[in-house]
Amino acid sequence: MATLNKGHGRSRKPPSIPVQSSRKAKASLEKTTPATVSVYARMGELVGQQVNSEMDLVVLVRSGLPAKSIRTLKDALGLDTELVAPETTLRRRLQDNKPLTTDETERMIRIARITSLAEALFEDKDAAHAWLNTPAQYLRGEPAISPIALSSTDPGARLVESMILRTEHGLF
Repeated sequence: MATLNKGHGRSRKPPSIPVQSSRKAKASLEKTTPATVSVYARMGELVGQQVNSEMDLVVLVRSGLPAKSIRTLKDALGLDTELVAPETTLRRRLQDNKPLTTDETERMIRIARITSLAEALFEDKDAAHAWLNTPAQYLRGEPAISPIALSSTDPGARLVESMILRTEHGLF
């Protein structure tokens, strides 16, 4: 059924999605693969917070992630925490129960985003994590570096995200 869109022509209502019984819905949630989980939801899992949108990410960055979030990301990825902040700084934040700084939180969010995108591309967490942690020659004239290490800076994360998106769309 068509509806008017404030003088901008006709638009169609989105198709309705059938509602599953709670048992079926629960079973389908248990069988999720990286490709079926939204990138935002997976980012949230990696940092131990609920994330559904860019707005949620902005709020997290502005308020700072809890320091214990670093453990969640480290456990999930075997992450070298030095990519986020020096070990002594992180230890002090954990002891004092202080949030991460804006810069540290942004690094965590970038790494979680790249990880989520790689998991969705590979449709296999282990394969994605292996790729993310394997050094290669990505920067001309520089030593080999892993995609996860590249992701600790904004330009590096953009480079890695570009590689993932090009691969996803068959542009090598």
